[in-house]
Amino acid sequence: MLKLLLTIFWLGILPLLLGNGLVKEGELKIKDIFLSYLFGWMKMFALFQILAIPFIFLQFRLTTLVIVWASGVILLLVYYLVRNVEGYIRLIKKKFKITRPKFIEVLVILLIVFQLFAVTFLTHEDADDAFFIGQAVTDSHTDTMLIYVGDTGSQWGSFPPRYVFSPFPTFLAAMSRLVMIHPLILARIIFQMVFILMSYMVYYLLAKEAFGENRNNIALTMSFLSLLNIWGNISVYTSSSFLLFRLHQGKALLANLILPLLIYLIVSYYREKKFKQKELLLVMVSSTLVSSMGVFLAPLLLGIYALIRFAREKRILIICQTVLCCMPNIVIGIAFLVIR
Repeated sequence: MLKLLLTIFWLGILPLLLGNGLVKEGELKIKDIFLSYLFGWMKMFALFQILAIPFIFLQFRLTTLVIVWASGVILLLVYYLVRNVEGYIRLIKKKFKITRPKFIEVLVILLIVFQLFAVTFLTHEDADDAFFIGQAVTDSHTDTMLIYVGDTGSQWGSFPPRYVFSPFPTFLAAMSRLVMIHPLILARIIFQMVFILMSYMVYYLLAKEAFGENRNNIALTMSFLSLLNIWGNISVYTSSSFLLFRLHQGKALLANLILPLLIYLIVSYYREKKFKQKELLLVMVSSTLVSSMGVFLAPLLLGIYALIRFAREKRILIICQTVLCCMPNIVIGIAFLVIR
């Protein structure tokens, strides 16, 4: 029961409140709830990345990182709760209207639930888990960070820059300490379920951006994507395979969650003619945590957006803002090349 409560708090309640999107003025929509939950995770990812890199180089214990990171996240949560106390009181008193779902929307829910059932109760294997989950288990049991190789147990001859600068297995080990669940179970079942739901949240946001308030078109798009994912395991390299079998690995999370979320932000910002650096910066830092490929893929995507907006509006400020958002990726990319 304690593990269940800790899991619900750290993976459910905390990100939802940390996203700070539930206390907006006016009607609270599904879009606001999804964005709040997603950006709560982005804040957790970003803070962990900022702390993890120097802690790994200084060879601190994993326990030290967990205490400092968890304390920082809780303090940030308290700050948002205190700052928005009136908004949360209004939210508690607010009466919500439950819209009757259409048949196609019920079908979408059932398809997503089927995928969650499949990854939870059916067998799925991936050779890369020997390292990624092995590294998390090794770090957790030895209370170290990237001192021992995850799949062999031998010591690293030197710090592996690819995993030092993108320490997602260390994040898995840290989270397993907080929820008191073995890293293997946390990754292959709980993380898999949570990240699949988060991916479909992003797909919903993209569909809503494309079709507005047309619920039928949004539901049709979501059901089509679900069917593609269910029947998409024609190769170990397809996005469907990465979604259903490997989403607990950082590179799969980059492809199915971080980059689609960045695409959503780019599309919405382009339409609304705005540029929110804080949100983009969170996503950019998170992209460096989950995979070394995010170090250059995320800036490439954001750079294309900046060039298009610059060609349209002829404002050099757009280029400056984009460079600032990409600075974490640029710094980590340079460090990676130097240390390598």
